[in-house]
Amino acid sequence: MDMKAYKLRQTDKAICKERGYVLVEDKEGWEEDVWNLLNWSCWNYDDHGNAIKPEVVHSPLDHCNSDIILQIDGTDEYRAAQFCGFESFRSLETAVKNLKSPHHDLWPLAEAPREYSYLKSDGQTVWGSNDGKNWITL
Repeated sequence: MDMKAYKLRQTDKAICKERGYVLVEDKEGWEEDVWNLLNWSCWNYDDHGNAIKPEVVHSPLDHCNSDIILQIDGTDEYRAAQFCGFESFRSLETAVKNLKSPHHDLWPLAEAPREYSYLKSDGQTVWGSNDGKNWITL
């Protein structure tokens, strides 16, 4: 969804996009491993403070918070991230509907780089990069 819809809590405008995949071992707790890997830029740094993307992550995103729906490879089983853990669903539509419910705070700009933030400027809410360019007024 766009930023205006996000700020107005219009989750009906949110859409689900395939954003890549993660390779993990089939073991107990793999869902948490996937969540950590898909939010790798939040805690995976080298000694110089540079974020290091894990080799098992095949996605352009550096974080996705809890806006995650996983499809178990080769099945019709979907797992949607919850406040704590994941919930299983038998259809993508049901999993998407769950993420659009009021208890989720969906990320509105899947393609936005991590440096994006919003702030108040002259009484207006704006969204854009920290370098001060490309501001969008809502």
